[in-house]
Amino acid sequence: MTQVAWMDLLDAYDFANLGAEYEHRAFIDRQTGRIYFASEDGMAEDDRPEHWEDPEQFLELPRAQDLELGVYMVLDFVAQQLPQDYGTVSNFFQQQESYRRFKQLMEKRGCLDKWYRYEADITANALRSWCRRNGLEPTQRTVGV
Repeated sequence: MTQVAWMDLLDAYDFANLGAEYEHRAFIDRQTGRIYFASEDGMAEDDRPEHWEDPEQFLELPRAQDLELGVYMVLDFVAQQLPQDYGTVSNFFQQQESYRRFKQLMEKRGCLDKWYRYEADITANALRSWCRRNGLEPTQRTVGV
């Protein structure tokens, strides 16, 4: 198994989930565990390894949708914590700015911090599972330095 620094992995996951789909991407070198970042503008020449787009050597980090997070996670949280608001929140996700409305409701209900902890825990568990499926071992120490 290839070791990858857990905190670096979380940072790369956050980066890959910024902006529009595939606007930002992150890749893990399957041999070294080093993480590389790319955006629509490409990857900095001095940081770009040879064959960086080769899926045999570089594994692209997933987006929230790839891990089946997003709206599913929101609705699970609401079902557990605020079942009386399930219909309201479900309707939010039929419209634009749904996540903003959801967070406003969580703040109004005094559950925003609880939501952020839940989101972080579920995301971390999903990423650990993804790592196992892809032959990666998250570690607390920095890898490849």
